[in-house]
Amino acid sequence: MPCRSGQNDGRFDAVTDQNVVASVANHASDKAKRRTMAAEMDKRPLAITIDDDVECLTEQIEALKQLGRQDEVTDGERYDFSIRWGTALAGRLPRLVHYSSRGLLDETDERRFQALCDELRELSELIERIGLTQPVFREPRPTKSRRGLLLRRR
Repeated sequence: MPCRSGQNDGRFDAVTDQNVVASVANHASDKAKRRTMAAEMDKRPLAITIDDDVECLTEQIEALKQLGRQDEVTDGERYDFSIRWGTALAGRLPRLVHYSSRGLLDETDERRFQALCDELRELSELIERIGLTQPVFREPRPTKSRRGLLLRRR
């Protein structure tokens, strides 16, 4: 018989109470499992692969050297290369800088990254001569938005 307006024979309340207790216990157990899994993940280093980033940057370095060997560089060549160069410097290099600054690279990858940085530093005159963006080898400081600054003044 269905319960109406709070009238029942007492069995409904007992069953509901048992379900609530079981649900709370399961929730607490799930929460503890998630905490344990998160702690285990923190202990394991992330598997970071930088092969694609290094390959892309190396290709751009080689293309830059080839461009530098040319007697004359047309505006079209300069423009086309500057797009690819900017993409590499805006995406690939900052990712490597981030991984390195956080200590996430293994010893071999850290050496590869440092060698890449050394090579880019050696090319700074050529980069300047062609009129390209210079690489940045450190992470930028977080900026504060003007909106946040304006709200604090009020």
